[in-house]
Amino acid sequence: MPRLLLTDSPEHPLVLDIDEPVGKGCPNRRLDVYVVQYLLKLVIESPRTSRKMDILPATPLQIDGLFGERTAEAIRFFQIGGSRGPLAVGTDGRIDPTRGGTYAGSVSGKLRTIILLNKYYYQLYGRNAILAVHQHPLFPKELTRALSLSG
Repeated sequence: MPRLLLTDSPEHPLVLDIDEPVGKGCPNRRLDVYVVQYLLKLVIESPRTSRKMDILPATPLQIDGLFGERTAEAIRFFQIGGSRGPLAVGTDGRIDPTRGGTYAGSVSGKLRTIILLNKYYYQLYGRNAILAVHQHPLFPKELTRALSLSG
């Protein structure tokens, strides 16, 4: 079940996290896919973020909880970016959960994509926006009922 994870970071006191990986060959649980699609859509399609990229994906991402080619493309786009460089570090085409609050990948040692998506969310919407994430008009109603808080 997706959750708001309490952190010890003053800049990012809560992060919106997933339980299982999302990407090709991953479990792609519907609620986890909703979280990934929600964060990707807001970050990639925001005018403030899109100015950092040369191009945007041709088709807007739908927040439907279904992992398909468009979601896979959005993950790749976020991880690879344009000629100005990636928005995220890593090009594996998947988004892993934090797994007990570990923000860096065990192999790469670099920040996980889910953490970077949250950081961009904070930059776009402000320090306290994650506290009211369920009130955002694009936030999936299915997540409002399922979201839990963990620490």
